[in-house]
Amino acid sequence: MNDEPTLRQLLHAELRADEQRAPDFDTVWSAAAAQHRRARTRSLLAQIGALAAVFVFAAIVAFSFRAPRATAPVELPWRSAVLISEWRAPTDAFLPADTLSLQH
Repeated sequence: MNDEPTLRQLLHAELRADEQRAPDFDTVWSAAAAQHRRARTRSLLAQIGALAAVFVFAAIVAFSFRAPRATAPVELPWRSAVLISEWRAPTDAFLPADTLSLQH
């Protein structure tokens, strides 16, 4: 069992080489934390954007189904060409003019 010290030395040499090649823990942790913060920020912005889109859609739907407001007509009745005092029934044309008088 003379191979045991040699094997042990080889394993320790490999372990030291691995330790030298491994990145610093603080560097790796900082990079992972920064990436996590960026992902959370993007997710939050996406959620805010989606919520804003839902509110805009709801507002459009709500205002499109509202009853229209009553508006005043463009031309007021007392300014029109024909007044009610000048109106004649359409059937008056069928009656002779002398029958329209109430004198007997």
